[in-house]
Amino acid sequence: MINNDITFANIRTLSSLMKNKEISPVELIDAFIEKIEKLNPSLSAFITVTNESAYKSAQQVEKSIMDGNHKGMLHGIPIALKDNIFTNGILTTAATPGLKEHIPNYSATCWQNFEDAGAILIGKTMLHEYAIAASLWSDGYGAARNPWDQIKTTNGSSSGSAAAVAAGLSTVGIGTETGASVRRPASFCGLVSMLGTYGRISRYGVIPNSWSLDHVGIMTREVDDAQIVYEAIAGHDHKDPTSLQQDIYSNKNLNHESNNLIGAIMWDHVEGSVDEDVLVAMKEVVQILQEAGVKIIEMQSHALDFAALTSSIIMKSEVTAAHSHALQLAPENYSDSLRTLLLAGRDNKTEDYLLALQARRLIHNEVKGFFEDIDFIIAPSTATVATNIVDGFSAMRDRPFEVGGNWHNLHRVSSLLGLPTISLPHSLNTDGLPTSVQFIFDHHEEKKLFEFSKFYRSIQPWDKSPSLEYDSSEMIKEQDIDKGGQVKPDPNFLHKQTIALNELVIDPFTEPLF
Repeated sequence: MINNDITFANIRTLSSLMKNKEISPVELIDAFIEKIEKLNPSLSAFITVTNESAYKSAQQVEKSIMDGNHKGMLHGIPIALKDNIFTNGILTTAATPGLKEHIPNYSATCWQNFEDAGAILIGKTMLHEYAIAASLWSDGYGAARNPWDQIKTTNGSSSGSAAAVAAGLSTVGIGTETGASVRRPASFCGLVSMLGTYGRISRYGVIPNSWSLDHVGIMTREVDDAQIVYEAIAGHDHKDPTSLQQDIYSNKNLNHESNNLIGAIMWDHVEGSVDEDVLVAMKEVVQILQEAGVKIIEMQSHALDFAALTSSIIMKSEVTAAHSHALQLAPENYSDSLRTLLLAGRDNKTEDYLLALQARRLIHNEVKGFFEDIDFIIAPSTATVATNIVDGFSAMRDRPFEVGGNWHNLHRVSSLLGLPTISLPHSLNTDGLPTSVQFIFDHHEEKKLFEFSKFYRSIQPWDKSPSLEYDSSEMIKEQDIDKGGQVKPDPNFLHKQTIALNELVIDPFTEPLF
């Protein structure tokens, strides 16, 4: 039996060991399954563990390798998929009552690309119901715990994927995000997470929430692993009408001379809106880069003051529309909390949505202008480090997104504008919990993103992992877990806030939508 430490090895190491027949793919999968059986009761990372199909796939991988047919870096590598991503013949629940026995008859393109590369599905992971942040707890399914501390939250909505990778229950985790549902749990769990340019990774076969904001995102423990995964699953897909018809990398290279790199920091969107641990980490990141010769300039943005509000209006409108028909046909297929939230969304105003689209265009224009003078934007990955699961949702939700200097604006801009972004663990705070930072790049600059991230990791190494020692007596009961406090949402809340967008969209009558 392989020592379970192998479950924390990176993709290149595992691939080399299997290719050179130093470890068996079956033994490797056995190590992961054994670890899942031991830790998943404490972490609730997985809704479904695909042990039978994983063993069968591992046997096929082993035969292929023995026959000299090694497919590449991902051949035999275990993958954890968020359970709103369709997998042919395998339960896909979206953590919702109406899909508890749903078995799709086709696979999402992102998973099909993994299969083509020889990767192995280890399981389907926990999420907020339908990946909508109505609550940390998904009725009938549970809530994922943070591997760094079992009473802490991973937040979400890609909560299980983050927990699985952080605990070494999978080498790769795939999540989805509409606002920050990949980057936030990854930051709480000390992981690398990466979003490509909007349309870079196909969303075909992924249950939609917000058509113009949804992304498939990557979670790994190392930058190189994220790049290997990106290169395997990104690319044009004719089945996704939003898919980009271009190479996954532009021709732009990063200027590898650090004294020619320019980063931007917007302190007015950070200070006063993040916890002290996060602020300290941000200041350290800036200092580390400056000492390495990178020029860091402070910038201000009027348009970005409206990013969080704009994102929320678009998100609420599109999520309500996406679920409207199903909600009318079978409201019992939704939990009480999510059903109430979606029903409140029926009062969303069309004029608010259109105004938000106009605002997004103006935000886009300003941010694109920034990238004429800089290489990247530095931003916090989250406003807090991981908080207690009893109040973990409230800790995020209760930070308002009113217009002004607020972290939420930087947090939301990546998915709002479809910008390639990477979040990297930075350090551990005094409680032993990870802090993280994210770097935002211009559209189509994934090559620069990975090159810079490897440079940053060379000057700020990270090799931390959780102890994975849990006390079952400390498990928090379901009734104590934060359910979000959104049982009776105010249907007019966003409408009341939308008037602020007129500070940005001066003449809605003539302003284009796109």
